[in-house]
Amino acid sequence: MRKPLTTKNNSRIEVEIPNECPRCHSGVLPTKLFAFKYVDGEHMEMAHVVFRCPMCEKLFSTEYLINEYGDSLMTIGNYPITHKVEDFSEEIEQLPPKFCQIYNEASFAENENLNEIAGMGYRKSLEFLIKDFAIRNNPSKKEDITKSWLDQCINNYIDDNRIKNLAKKASWLGNDESHFLRRYGDLDTVKTIKMFIKAIINFIESYLAVEEAEKIQKNNNCNLRISCKFELAK
Repeated sequence: MRKPLTTKNNSRIEVEIPNECPRCHSGVLPTKLFAFKYVDGEHMEMAHVVFRCPMCEKLFSTEYLINEYGDSLMTIGNYPITHKVEDFSEEIEQLPPKFCQIYNEASFAENENLNEIAGMGYRKSLEFLIKDFAIRNNPSKKEDITKSWLDQCINNYIDDNRIKNLAKKASWLGNDESHFLRRYGDLDTVKTIKMFIKAIINFIESYLAVEEAEKIQKNNNCNLRISCKFELAK
């Protein structure tokens, strides 16, 4: 939504009002507190507007570049930016939680356009996810799993073929992000690694759900009581 504003130095400008708070990431219509117009070191006309978020009640500012006519502005960015943390299920967080921390750090790097290190971060998070899952299912092999290469761990300790296939391919793409020579340059490797990791998470959650279901035994007490009542009635 565009809205005309008056700055502290009495200039009239028209700005695009942010529709999301960069601190709490809520969809909002923020309250404008004040605006000011200035010329930066490169002689570009700029403007800053300070807003208050109605949800978290914290302040943030939006930077604008003023057009050649001096009345309308292009949004440059919102500050400060608080990284939106990816929420994982309790089952994944208990694997233990190192994967979640590494994944969110990689996600932060990606959101900050640190594209040369984001892929390596996702590759590291994949290794922790797979090895922690493998250790959970093979606790007596913890030392071997910990010391093994990721591909060895996938081949030797992951039984579910869906997880095995996804993990192998994500590992290959992750290596592409870590090495000098890229072998999959025709792919958006970061996007694809993330997609594969999320699919692996879904399959792990399904695996754990099935495991819990298999622990539940049929309760025949109800049938026994009905049978006894039927015998007494006769």
